[in-house]
Amino acid sequence: MQNALTISGNNLTLDDIYQVSHKHRPVEIEEKSMELLVNTRKLVFELSDRGVPIYGCNRGVGWNKDKNVTSEMIIRFNSNMMHSHAVGVGPYAPQEDVRAAMLIRLNTVLLGCTGLSPEIAVLLKEMLNREIHPLIPERGSVGEADIVNLSFLGLALMGEGLVNYRGKEIKAKDAFKAEGIEPVTLREKDGLAVISSNAFSAGQAASVLFETELLLKTADIIACMSLEGLSGNVSSLREGVHNKRRYNRQTETAADMRKYLRGSYLYEPCSGRPLQDPLSYRCVPQVHGAVRTAMDYAASNLTIQCNSSDDNPCLLYEEGDIASNGNFDP
Repeated sequence: MQNALTISGNNLTLDDIYQVSHKHRPVEIEEKSMELLVNTRKLVFELSDRGVPIYGCNRGVGWNKDKNVTSEMIIRFNSNMMHSHAVGVGPYAPQEDVRAAMLIRLNTVLLGCTGLSPEIAVLLKEMLNREIHPLIPERGSVGEADIVNLSFLGLALMGEGLVNYRGKEIKAKDAFKAEGIEPVTLREKDGLAVISSNAFSAGQAASVLFETELLLKTADIIACMSLEGLSGNVSSLREGVHNKRRYNRQTETAADMRKYLRGSYLYEPCSGRPLQDPLSYRCVPQVHGAVRTAMDYAASNLTIQCNSSDDNPCLLYEEGDIASNGNFDP
């Protein structure tokens, strides 16, 4: 069995996401992070008891942002929030993307900015480890963030909706029963904490980056095979040439291609070989290198996304306060 990945909200890497989403690596929550969830949950109630208006807690959401939500209404309010926003349409996302979304949302709630019930984090972890994957439609939008898509995750947490469990599509409550675990009841701020996030899009982006990296490596190899088929000129791959250009990813691509072509007949003298090849052969390191540079930018910002709060409102535990904001804008 694989060693569990311990997450804290701060150190999730794109490789970690791949290991959990595609390789089904188990997940554990750092003890200090669980303590933070307990303390931030207490702060939510302290602020609410003082009469501080909190979006999605003692106040409504959307156009109902200024309407009171009483404690007597809170369970129904959160249940209604899931049902009213679960308006997505197919196709359903691949299980790998769903697992990535669940992991990313679990990781970001550990920052303590949501104020959600700690048992929700525990259930998310258990669903990942027991391979209970909500059926989440890929299409649909309401306002900002992945509210529509993640509402289907919220339904599953409540024991409603459908999940993929051991290769079958069954009711969430039946999967929970089979594993001996209980669904949660969404209470103050819980519903909003689950759905007001970009975790679903981030999970899809992580999958795309992994697949693109494999595609680029394959493209490098295909380019090398094409050069051999053409009896191409390897002068365009010389180390000194690319060092003068000074783009790191271009230089690395050329180095990889030289490695793939090591021992090739192309390095033997040939009087009939053209002075230089067509652009589509000669510029492979430049083009593939530029793509890798763009991927680096995407990966850098996606890593920030997966280790930061995109919550509205955002709980500021150190300040003992909570603030409405636009961090849901990715």
